[in-house]
Amino acid sequence: MAVRTQLSNTSLTSSCRNITSPNDSNLWHGDCCKEKIQEVRWLGNFEEVPEYQRKPYIHWYYRLEAPRMRHFWRVHNELGNMWTHLFAAAVTLIRFRSWWQCEPTQDATAAPSLVWTRQTYAAGVATFFFGSLITFCISVMYHWRHCGKELEVKCWLCLDISCCGLLLLLGFAAGVPMGFHCYPELQKGYMLQAVTVALAAVCAFAFETPATRGRFSSPTLILGGISALWPALHWLMISTAGRQAAGGWLLVVIVCGILATLFYTKSIPECFAPGRFDLLCNSHQLWHVFIYGAIAAYAEALIAVFKLTASSSFCQ
Repeated sequence: MAVRTQLSNTSLTSSCRNITSPNDSNLWHGDCCKEKIQEVRWLGNFEEVPEYQRKPYIHWYYRLEAPRMRHFWRVHNELGNMWTHLFAAAVTLIRFRSWWQCEPTQDATAAPSLVWTRQTYAAGVATFFFGSLITFCISVMYHWRHCGKELEVKCWLCLDISCCGLLLLLGFAAGVPMGFHCYPELQKGYMLQAVTVALAAVCAFAFETPATRGRFSSPTLILGGISALWPALHWLMISTAGRQAAGGWLLVVIVCGILATLFYTKSIPECFAPGRFDLLCNSHQLWHVFIYGAIAAYAEALIAVFKLTASSSFCQ
């Protein structure tokens, strides 16, 4: 790759040197040569980009130019990260529209006291969908702008991490009240856990600087996500109806969350073959895929539990 680029640059430079006449035509051709050289050199290796743009074990296909619209369809090492979440955002929007249009009206057997409660629960499910959509879109922007100036990249990273933290909190806020509707004390306890995770994330952000953005907040959010396993498992143990309705989806959430964390923190598989997974199947792309799987499965679990709340026998 580097050899081909160097040869192309040499040939283009030589052709430019042959243009020595000062007339307008040759000047125009000289400008074209410069543009062609820049076109060939829009990609490079990790040594040609600033340290803040480098990724462990990713050696090639770094963008050497500022973010441009063509980066959404031309091949580079962030293209997979952009399109995994573009696809996730599109599917999330379609699934929300489908649920919102097909959601049945209040069950005639439901207790009157559940009417306003179910409206609140529906708002929680909808908010989780919108939070997911925003998170995916911000992630796309961050990976697109990753070849920009350092301050800009750090700002988008801050937004990306913040959206992940917000989505984690929305997951607690939407799932815990519905799941533990029949257990008020547990409901309060697990909502307190959600507030604790949120405060920990805020503190992690407070201790960071633009240069260290993500060093403390990312592990804090990963641990916060892991802490959500206990409320889910506890609910599955005490709710037979819930286990039957949403147990499978929550199992998918747990498996996808574990795999996402494993691939992301261990840089699997590129750590075993540096430079081989620069374009496809590197750890960050797999992180995106498994995180989307976890989010989508959790949304399905929320929908399943919401349907349970329509029955008057929900707490029997």
